[in-house]
Amino acid sequence: MNRRQFLAAGALVAAAGCLGPDDAEPPAAVDGQGASGRPQPDAKPDAVYMPTHREAMVHLPVAEAGPYRLSPMVAFAHEFWLVTGSETERVDASDPGLHVMVTPWDAETGQVLPVDTGGEMRIYRDENRIDQRAPWPMISQTMGFHFGDNIPIQEPGTYTVEVDVNPAGVRTTGDFDGRFMESATATFEFDYDDAVREELVEGTTFVDADRWGERGALEPMGEPDRSDHGEHDHGDGGDHNGDHSDHNGDHSDHNGDHSDHNGDHSDHNGDHSDHNGDHSDHNGDHSDHNGDHSDHNGDHGEHDHHEMPFSALPRAEEYPGLDLGVHESGDARFVVRYAENHRLADSGGGYLLVSPRTPYNRVPLADMALSVRGTVTTDLEQTLDSEVGLHYGASADLTAGDAFDLVVETPPQVARHAGYETAFLDMPSMPVEVPDR
Repeated sequence: MNRRQFLAAGALVAAAGCLGPDDAEPPAAVDGQGASGRPQPDAKPDAVYMPTHREAMVHLPVAEAGPYRLSPMVAFAHEFWLVTGSETERVDASDPGLHVMVTPWDAETGQVLPVDTGGEMRIYRDENRIDQRAPWPMISQTMGFHFGDNIPIQEPGTYTVEVDVNPAGVRTTGDFDGRFMESATATFEFDYDDAVREELVEGTTFVDADRWGERGALEPMGEPDRSDHGEHDHGDGGDHNGDHSDHNGDHSDHNGDHSDHNGDHSDHNGDHSDHNGDHSDHNGDHSDHNGDHSDHNGDHGEHDHHEMPFSALPRAEEYPGLDLGVHESGDARFVVRYAENHRLADSGGGYLLVSPRTPYNRVPLADMALSVRGTVTTDLEQTLDSEVGLHYGASADLTAGDAFDLVVETPPQVARHAGYETAFLDMPSMPVEVPDR
């Protein structure tokens, strides 16, 4: 199967209809390759796995929305998976169109904000609104946390997108305290023409077929593919180049009821059940429609007008406090720390911090419900902190010998790209014990 046959099979009728006749390939060329015609792994583990390919995408100029910056991208429409509780629903790319995405980050620190800010996306062509919907919060192996959805765009032209960003809706601490409390709107444009379609077709890259479905992950955007970066059962969930010391857990972040995701997603241009596509393997350096091929490699320093930071959490060893281990459940990694007299605790007391992430790329797992049951029994609050990032925590007084179970009440309620949809769903409790100091 060649690249054009592969993409044509992925509902790219628009590309076949608009490119010249020498370029067009009918979807029927790859019948029998799966629900959308794209090749699929023969078997998928209940864990993070290698998808079949990396999607190409067009990176657009950064858009401003109050304290937020949005990095917009477009790709061909493709399947993804919604999560409700511990169940997934595949969203097929049944119609020609584009997958429109934004990654939200803080204008001051450059940190990605991996929380469900909800909001709305409106798409215009020639000042006429052609689509309106609430994009889904998603995780992808190569893009990390972002918002996106498939949009039925077929006609060539220039499109304008307005994106409303709602307040963060979670506890904010550190330099984030009191911020992200108001709604804001950003606007960006993109062209859809032969050049863009050609770029998306030619930019797609394939994983060796003998690696499809094996445990592992694609590199984040801007990094070379080193997905065979070792076993994921050791380490701290570090990136592909480094210490995987927290890769000893289970990535069950398939969770959450998005049915009221800022309203009714059921009118999200119809039934989300036909949304399909893997966003997780959108890879690195695909230029925007103006030809900027800059890498989007997660550098949280200076940002040029097309840059997109990656939402990697700190490594396990970078967290403060007493090390209570890196635990696994559903192929997710849970970094657990206890700090005395910590700024995040009530009245300066002790603070129990739990940081769940994916293996390999350390993507944060948002919209979970976590609790601890044992010597201390309490719910953990989802918190966005400027230093330790997204985590779940509670004030607590712990001493050596105390023991409790870390309980996943609800898996992560975020949609998933291919490679993440079978992980983070069945998440057993994890025993934790406080060691002698």
